[in-house]
Amino acid sequence: MNLESEIYRLSFELSEEFEENDLNKLLGILASDGVYAMWVYAKDKFECKFSKNKEEMKKQKCFRLLEIISNLSKFSSKKLEYYTVLEEIAKLTDDIDKLKEEIDKLKKSQNDKEINEEKKKKIEEYIKDIKEREKEIKEKERNQILNKYFQDLAQDLNKLLFMKDLLEKVFIYALYHAKAKGD
Repeated sequence: MNLESEIYRLSFELSEEFEENDLNKLLGILASDGVYAMWVYAKDKFECKFSKNKEEMKKQKCFRLLEIISNLSKFSSKKLEYYTVLEEIAKLTDDIDKLKEEIDKLKKSQNDKEINEEKKKKIEEYIKDIKEREKEIKEKERNQILNKYFQDLAQDLNKLLFMKDLLEKVFIYALYHAKAKGD
């Protein structure tokens, strides 16, 4: 598949899934502030909801945009492994959910009337010092995985500018598609 036909295909997909206003904002941020700013805005605007179900995540706008970026990254030596990212995020989300359940169980056991105050304090310290900290580390790791491609891309200015140009073209074409649909 050649680059130009991939840009056409992706721009049409974007126009089908994103509102014209969203496309305008993404393009404006991309043009004035760059690829990473556009990504940060998209994560906030489209609220990336993490799940242990990859199929559930793939339906979200945030992850659809990441998939489109991944498709464009095929034309650069900085490849975004979209499915690997989804798998890693799903695995970490599952780990985080299990930690939350474990913390909830520990908190419930803390309320047991048969447990003395000293043991309750030890459980509380264990929750705070070990389990909550472990959960925070995994949440941070999950966010790093989501942002890693953009951080790596920024290390090579030529590749970063190339990706920015590709994304601008995709967003512009998507806007044309969206306007044509509206008429």
